Amino acid sequence: MTKSKTITTRILTSLALILALASTSAVAESTRTLNQSYVYSGQRVSLDMEIGSAKFFATDSSEIKIEVVVEGADTSWLFFWGDTDLGAVAIESNVTATEISLMLSEQDNIEQQWIVYLPKQAALSLEVGIGDIEVTGLSNDIEIALGIGSARVEHQASFSSIDLDSGVGDVSISEQGKHLAVEERLVAQSYSSKDLSGEAALSVDVGVGEIVVVKL
Repeated sequence: MTKSKTITTRILTSLALILALASTSAVAESTRTLNQSYVYSGQRVSLDMEIGSAKFFATDSSEIKIEVVVEGADTSWLFFWGDTDLGAVAIESNVTATEISLMLSEQDNIEQQWIVYLPKQAALSLEVGIGDIEVTGLSNDIEIALGIGSARVEHQASFSSIDLDSGVGDVSISEQGKHLAVEERLVAQSYSSKDLSGEAALSVDVGVGEIVVVKL
């Protein structure tokens, strides 16, 4: 075997070993579950998420309970050195008298699935890049800004204003089984209404995707 062939063989062997170790590490820690809880004192709850899903459920409790499952996002093996160490990912929060803001300490190359239980009277504000959002049972202000994905809100509240807008996609709104008319403009759909008897506001803005609002 020539010297050049020997060097090539060693390089290929080393590369295969590195890829195998990287693959083993990814399998060993492909997902991780984070848990956190907060005492609720009337604050607005906000979430900043890049990629993933989030489900919010209203409760009669005075405590906010959170579970987040994190996993590495799919990336090409050529960029395995940029993978995030899931062991270093944590829930970051900033708690003030008026707001509880939530996000992960690291979001690059991360997919995240949030399940949040919070008091039904809590106001909610979401800033999401790509993902699926579900909100069930809240009666205070709900504001959702989503780049790409779907947003579903189920409620029994009387909102003073409802503003729904999908830049590219569908908007569906119904009240106790009756579908309401939405405005259609080329690829965009929207819905807007005002009700002075309501006490909260609902706003959902999706760049590309679907909005579904259901009043039970």
